[in-house]
Amino acid sequence: MKTTHPIYDVYFRIEADYNDGRMSHEQHDRFYTEIRALFSRAGFTILENPPGCPSFQLGTTCLYCHPTELSGPIEEPHIALVERVLR
Repeated sequence: MKTTHPIYDVYFRIEADYNDGRMSHEQHDRFYTEIRALFSRAGFTILENPPGCPSFQLGTTCLYCHPTELSGPIEEPHIALVERVLR
């Protein structure tokens, strides 16, 4: 897919109570359920990656999700959209 928009490599820091690599199963499930729903409603496709950390794709934007970050290539117009989703 060709885009006419600039693409940036971004890193969004997320505070999800991920304590030195430890998160209860309940927190883990709640975090991923909520973030999947938020990005799905915003029009992103959810790509499942082992061991359970999804990626969110929209056009050439593809952000890897972890309880501490979202990172990856993003089309310039999607930056504001991701910021709104995270708020």
